Amino acid sequence: MSSRGASAVVSAKSKILQQRLILEAEGYLELGMPCQAWQALKRIDAPLKRFAGHVAYLRGESLRELDQFDEALPQLLQAAEQAPENIAVWVGIGWCYKRMEQLPRAMDALLSALRQHPEEPILHYNLACYQSLAGMTDRALKSLTHAVKLDSTYRELAHEESDFEPIRHVRQFQELIRLIA
Repeated sequence: MSSRGASAVVSAKSKILQQRLILEAEGYLELGMPCQAWQALKRIDAPLKRFAGHVAYLRGESLRELDQFDEALPQLLQAAEQAPENIAVWVGIGWCYKRMEQLPRAMDALLSALRQHPEEPILHYNLACYQSLAGMTDRALKSLTHAVKLDSTYRELAHEESDFEPIRHVRQFQELIRLIA
């Protein structure tokens, strides 16, 4: 076999192995097993270019679920560069910044995502959570109202969400969630 043929075989095997490890990691994450997902992803030394963004996302999600926010963030930021259309990446970035007590950065991440996905209710909802925690009552109410208009299930989530404790006493908030109380 020529060196070119041998190289093609190694490349095909590498691609298959990476695809298998990615599927394995996705399965572990779906089952709530981030440690096992991380172990599978560590076996991918240098992801093929077409998988790089997704591998970075999965690594970031695994670390985020392991509460390793400082380590998760660079992976998620890399994923955002390579796949800015992935809403889950932006939600993960916001999540990490929030837990690292960097609410302005969490809000900036979601605002960046909203420029591309203005009708995505989870982005408005999470933004409302962070705005509430930051003491931005009017903005939080506006963002939450928009989320509820896009998807009424966010009304019920808001009823239980601890991030809304700072604004729970506000009349507009109470009126917004009253339908399910």
